[in-house]
Amino acid sequence: MKKRKEVGVLLVDDSAVEGVLVESCMEMPMKLDATIPDGEQAMAYLRKEGEYSHARTPDLILLDINMPEKNGFEVLAEIREDKSLSTIPIVMFTTSDEESDIRKAYSMGANSYIEKPPGIDRLTLILKSLADYWTSTSRIPSPNE
Repeated sequence: MKKRKEVGVLLVDDSAVEGVLVESCMEMPMKLDATIPDGEQAMAYLRKEGEYSHARTPDLILLDINMPEKNGFEVLAEIREDKSLSTIPIVMFTTSDEESDIRKAYSMGANSYIEKPPGIDRLTLILKSLADYWTSTSRIPSPNE
């Protein structure tokens, strides 16, 4: 199987600290394209509206559940309903370990569900595993530019 050279990631998370941690732990071939703090802005980014008119369509989305404006489940539903965005893989990346949230995410079309780890070492391992999976094992469709 052909290995992807780079996987562009969109992190949708209202925690600025989380964005910095993810960016510092992420290694090539995964690259953090942008960190967006809420669901409304995430949809504007994905639809290339306003200030995001030149945004790159991500290869993968890391999506938090608990956010202002529009929560992660609402964003997930909108993405899955939009034909131009529906094939983008979405990994729910959240502090929630609630079984109901896990079931809901998968039933709505999430590709994976990861509970945010408490330490930077564990975060680094998780992001490395994600990179290995999404670049070497799984095939990601090309973005609809």
